Amino acid sequence: MRLLHSIKLELQGHGQALRTILGRELSNGSPAVVATLSDELNDLGFPLTRMEGIIDLDDRVKKSKVAKSDLAIIMATCKGTDVNTVVLQIMSKLIADDLMAQFSLKGKRKKRCFNALVNFREAINDAVQAHPNTGPNVGIDEIDVAIADSLKKASDREYQRKK
Repeated sequence: MRLLHSIKLELQGHGQALRTILGRELSNGSPAVVATLSDELNDLGFPLTRMEGIIDLDDRVKKSKVAKSDLAIIMATCKGTDVNTVVLQIMSKLIADDLMAQFSLKGKRKKRCFNALVNFREAINDAVQAHPNTGPNVGIDEIDVAIADSLKKASDREYQRKK
């Protein structure tokens, strides 16, 4: 029990350090502004590996502005030089490849429809348009193409990982 308690305390310390780092990164190096994550999404555990997790995330983002803000902070840490790499980094951070492989953008070929996750998709669109390397002029169609490409290639990435 003591070991469990010490691990919990250590994780809280790591969480505070991560929040500080994220705050510096989001404010372009200014340590005065610190973005803090609430505990709203802590129990999900990213990347999501179960279908219930992704549906729960979509519901939380719909119902809670705090959850939407936390998700935006998580997605803002993703790197990339263009729309495709930014979307791939966001998707990979949030959803495991084996779960991504169960989706297609429009739900074709007996896969689940990613477009049905309206709130989650809106959050991704907002994050890509807010990203410094993509900008606000990125169209939703371009983001949809990048999402579809990430979903399509997920099974290949999973296969390579297991190989």
